[in-house]
Amino acid sequence: MHYNERVDKIFNISLHKHRTLRTLFDVYSAEWNQTTLEQKKDLLEKIILSGYALENWIDDYYNFFVNELNKENAVESIDEALLLIKPSCKNETVIAEINKTTKTNQ
Repeated sequence: MHYNERVDKIFNISLHKHRTLRTLFDVYSAEWNQTTLEQKKDLLEKIILSGYALENWIDDYYNFFVNELNKENAVESIDEALLLIKPSCKNETVIAEINKTTKTNQ
C-alpha cells in the first residue's frame, strides 16, 4: 500500500489534506505552514500509534519524494522538523520513535 493511501486509511478520509506528510517532514514547504505545532503533533502521534514505525513512514516519504517525484529538497529537513515537533509530544512511544529515528537524538 502506498503511504498516501495508508494516511487516508488511518484518518478514514479519502485524499486526506496532509496525505503527503510534508506538513510533518519539510519545514521549508508551504505545507509546513498550513498546520500548527499542536496539529503536527496530533498528526504524528496518529500515524505512529497506527502501528507503522516512524522509520517506515520516513522511508516511504523519502521514496515518494525522491524516487517518484524527483524532489530531493522535500527530504532535507526531516530531522529538523521532528526535533521542532518533539517538545509538543507527551506520548512516550512517539518520543521514543522520534529519538530512534533522528540522527541527532536530541
